[in-house]
Amino acid sequence: MEKGGRCFEWERKGGGQLWFLRAARQRGVRQFLGFLNSPPVGMTRNGKAYAAVAGESNIDTSRYNDLAAYMVDVVKRVKKVEVSTWTT
Repeated sequence: MEKGGRCFEWERKGGGQLWFLRAARQRGVRQFLGFLNSPPVGMTRNGKAYAAVAGESNIDTSRYNDLAAYMVDVVKRVKKVEVSTWTT
């Protein structure tokens, strides 16, 4: 969920990543590594996908639970639709 309870728009906002997953799978890739560079900007302290101060976390501490739920949702949805194996 994004700020305000809105759901992630998979094809519009994640289209490039989903295309890449599909293309990799079609070319024989069977394991995928998932990682997070930044929370959605609505869950950051400064409203941007980068930290204002080098070495400091940009996650809004009041949004930890929202970010965890978002990440679980992303993994479940991508796994259901696109990949069968995640490497963590």
